[in-house]
Amino acid sequence: MRQPIPNTPNQAGNRNRLMFWTMTLCICLIWSACLIIEIEMPSTANTGEVIDLRVVAQENVAESSTPWKGVFSVLVPEDWDFVSAEYTASDMNGDVGSGSLDVSPEWTDSTEKAIPAPSGMKWIGTISDEGYLHADTLIAEAIMRLQVGQTTGDFGIGYVVTKESYFPTCDWFMTCGSSSLNGADSSMNNMITVMGTTGIEDVTEKGIPSQFVLEQNYPNPFNPSTTIRYAVEEATPVRLRVFDVGGREVAQLVNETKSPGVYETKFEADNLPSGIYLYRLEAGEFSETRSMILNR
Repeated sequence: MRQPIPNTPNQAGNRNRLMFWTMTLCICLIWSACLIIEIEMPSTANTGEVIDLRVVAQENVAESSTPWKGVFSVLVPEDWDFVSAEYTASDMNGDVGSGSLDVSPEWTDSTEKAIPAPSGMKWIGTISDEGYLHADTLIAEAIMRLQVGQTTGDFGIGYVVTKESYFPTCDWFMTCGSSSLNGADSSMNNMITVMGTTGIEDVTEKGIPSQFVLEQNYPNPFNPSTTIRYAVEEATPVRLRVFDVGGREVAQLVNETKSPGVYETKFEADNLPSGIYLYRLEAGEFSETRSMILNR
């Protein structure tokens, strides 16, 4: 089972989270089988930052014979990269299952056919690693972790939830003879503002930073060590930790009170396998996560 990275306070004014109990442009389609009931996402992000997009969906049709898999697609800017995704599900009897959501070219293409991506955007379609039987009113929580690209501006993030049992006889989960989703729910135009990354030199005067900053590690990709620089605006407890894409902590690099200043620390990955790793800086109310690649 994959564990999400623990929630931490967000940087004031930068990562206010939006709770959508009433969906913007929510389209309840055909059978109203899968319904989006909650979306949680940051309203702002920095270029290169790793963010979580969280959706809670409700399935109103019991599955007593065939363990169908769940599907979760998101519409994001073209230069955003998929990092990982996971889900948990429960019904009236308790936990049903949990695991990973894997990128699916078929579901990516199907979502694109039903709701064509605007210029500069793309769909990422994922499907659960297993299917489950369940009673009425299944509640599923899905979290997709993405690395923000280098394009700044305002973007409308889109979401689609369904399950693989809604394959009609003609073309995946599209209604025969039309371009609408079948047995799915969608929410479009959930806005996020992407801002350019501030470098340490941009905010430092006479060695004292005017704000907290977490820079991209260097070198990246790396083998087996890399350096992480960060700036501390005021005296505060600081934690710098490294996680794998499943949310498991693999290293704690810093855990102490730091005075205002610029710091760097080295991450040694001698005993870790190749792959994507996430590093998170937490200092007071500031929190930021970035990704790095270990390439042996």
